[in-house]
Amino acid sequence: MKLSVVIPSSSKIIFSSSKPQGILLAVTSCLRQSLYTEGQMEILVVCDGNRDGVSTELAPFASPNLRIFSSPLSGANAARLHGVRAARGKVVYFLDDDCRVRSSEHCKRIWSRFESSPEFIGFGGAYCSPAKARLSTRYYNTFTRVWLWLYSDNSTVAETKVLLGGNAAYRKTILDQYQFNPTIQYGATESELHERLLADGHKFALMKDLSVEHNVETSLEGLCRKAWRQSYNRGRYQIRHDRERGYLNLLNAYWVRGRVARRALFGVSPYLILGQFAYYCGSLRKGQK
Repeated sequence: MKLSVVIPSSSKIIFSSSKPQGILLAVTSCLRQSLYTEGQMEILVVCDGNRDGVSTELAPFASPNLRIFSSPLSGANAARLHGVRAARGKVVYFLDDDCRVRSSEHCKRIWSRFESSPEFIGFGGAYCSPAKARLSTRYYNTFTRVWLWLYSDNSTVAETKVLLGGNAAYRKTILDQYQFNPTIQYGATESELHERLLADGHKFALMKDLSVEHNVETSLEGLCRKAWRQSYNRGRYQIRHDRERGYLNLLNAYWVRGRVARRALFGVSPYLILGQFAYYCGSLRKGQK
């Protein structure tokens, strides 16, 4: 088995008889992957809570390479750990349950990159918005995309210090050695793992052609909660604080990144201000390293 796709999912999943939402859309997009049809990929859905509803919806797609689990603990990291233990692939790819893979060659590109670049232990990509996404969804996806740019150059494949937890792949041997911290339930859940990996000299890369459609349902209030919780936890579990940039340096980095980043600058500034404040508050309360 070449690749395992692990999809952590909340038990609060919405389905519609006319248009599938959430996890069903994520899974069906993975079922169209060429690696899956070749029998070289599996899909593992790990539910945070009761899996009965998900099992019923996915019953028509039953296959030995599509498995559904219930995580005994809540939170994305606990679900990821459960998925890693069950994974049979040499590469484990994490996809959020509100994301959709658009190209049938998406996972094959991930596998090819791991084969051709042994110096990297992880690859990831950005989020993009659906055609009819609400303004808050576009806002959040724009922020995360530009945030990724800040830590890498504009190459097709570039070394980076950050990856998005909902669109990132790692070598299975690394995840067997380094584990996600299950005590972090929400907000920068993957950042603490990344910090430990970077501290030990491992390297990640950002792939420009690895974006996924991210239909995050959030409001202005939800965006503020995301900014606080993600940045607070990132500060709390940060290992080497010298890698973090100050607010003014972040604004300057956005400005010099080009037209798209400059256009987004004034939109993302409130998120940055709140995020920076939360980051430093989190730093005052140091967590587990």
